[in-house]
Amino acid sequence: ILTGTMVSLALFTSCAQQKSVNLIPQPQQMVVEKGSFTFDNNVSIVGNSQFEIDFLKGKLSASAGIELKDAQDGAKTVEINVDPSMDIKKEGYTLNVTPDRIKICASDKAGAFYGVQTLLQLMPEGIYSKEKVVGKISVPCVSIEDAPRFGYRGAGLDVSRTFFPLETIYDMLDWISYHKLNKFH
Repeated sequence: ILTGTMVSLALFTSCAQQKSVNLIPQPQQMVVEKGSFTFDNNVSIVGNSQFEIDFLKGKLSASAGIELKDAQDGAKTVEINVDPSMDIKKEGYTLNVTPDRIKICASDKAGAFYGVQTLLQLMPEGIYSKEKVVGKISVPCVSIEDAPRFGYRGAGLDVSRTFFPLETIYDMLDWISYHKLNKFH
């Protein structure tokens, strides 16, 4: 009984000490480090992937009231870059978060977008609100390398038997993109 209790206690303690970050879908490689990156109004955002920069700025502004600066003036920086010469698979990305820098690299625009989606999943769930509901936003320090396992990832909506308002369809498209699906049926 004593041995069983000790083994159970050891397993419970080791599981409790492990840091867990829940992402959908799970990335191919992820290392969780100590520390976190905290968003505030002194964070700069730079890079060559303007759509993804504007998308992230819009999410942070709408749900948390955080306005990211366009120049590299702040002590903390978010960088989003697309470089076709990088050795990253199609729709893949790397995401590195340190206490003073977040860097997303991809070889195509889809990979940069999915890197931003992963960054958003690391934030509190209120980030997906269209109203200001999130206060302070901290993101755990991680190092992620990811690429889709399958090229075709889809979701469907049967509108022939049930009619949906256009706003519902737009919301569904948003949620499809949040989960890195690339086809809508």
